[in-house]
Amino acid sequence: MKRIFFISLTLILSLSATANNLPVKSEQSLISKLTTLANNGDALSQQALGNVYLEGRLVERNPEEAIKWYMKSAEQNNPEAQAQAGFFYYMGYDGKRDYSKALYWLKRASENGSGQADVVLGSMYMVGEGVKQNEVLGIKYLQSASSRGVKEAADVLARLNNQTENGKSTVGIMDDKPLKILKREAEQGNDQAQYGLGSHYYNSHNYEEAFKWFELSAKQGNAYAQLQLGFMYGDSNGYVKEDYKKSKYWFEKSAAQGNADANYFLGLLYLTGNGVEKDKSKANKLFKKSCSLGSNKACDRLEE
Repeated sequence: MKRIFFISLTLILSLSATANNLPVKSEQSLISKLTTLANNGDALSQQALGNVYLEGRLVERNPEEAIKWYMKSAEQNNPEAQAQAGFFYYMGYDGKRDYSKALYWLKRASENGSGQADVVLGSMYMVGEGVKQNEVLGIKYLQSASSRGVKEAADVLARLNNQTENGKSTVGIMDDKPLKILKREAEQGNDQAQYGLGSHYYNSHNYEEAFKWFELSAKQGNAYAQLQLGFMYGDSNGYVKEDYKKSKYWFEKSAAQGNADANYFLGLLYLTGNGVEKDKSKANKLFKKSCSLGSNKACDRLEE
């Protein structure tokens, strides 16, 4: 994903006529001149400086400085900086994943023509990460990315089309190369990659592997993985022993992080008395919380 998404420092500097004409005698000279241009409001230099701090190539890695410069550039309506800001929040490079901010900046970038933003949005909607899963919308974003020259998006669409023509579901389809990258990141302990890999296996009906990766991710605090474990423990399906107490435990963990669905399904446990003492009042409080977080089904429960 990084290879697809991030624009290299060399490319950005080549786009900036001012920066491109600067004589560079050393790495420190480059950083100094880049910082001067960025402080003077040059949007491309601000974006480049964000890359420098995020990648830690010429300076000590500093995610806080990176997002500061991405935001300065993004606020000047630079679509690629908007995309990078969105991806920064999506990945949680500062340790604070924020899907709401990620979605906001990625959509702004997409509206301004960023194919890279389209790729990430397509992935989010296809998998249902940070948004409600919507394959149709995911494919639309991938089509947009392809039309904007992102080859990887065109390759994925071709694979999806081939699977559809053969009568197979598009859910869970992932090219070998991205899957290998995802596995590598997951094995190195990236909780988001672990969740993504779990989603891939779940959608491919390999529930044992899905559970393994969801659990690893959930134990690191990933709210979406915690939600999935809640589902899996509450579903008598053979790949994990039904355990409503564990289902409640993981729903609570996810709900505590503001996950609307976790609050809703925790409310259902209290409404039905599965794994907990039946408590309609507590169920309604949880439905109300879920509704306030944007769950339509929870809002419908309140109207019953």
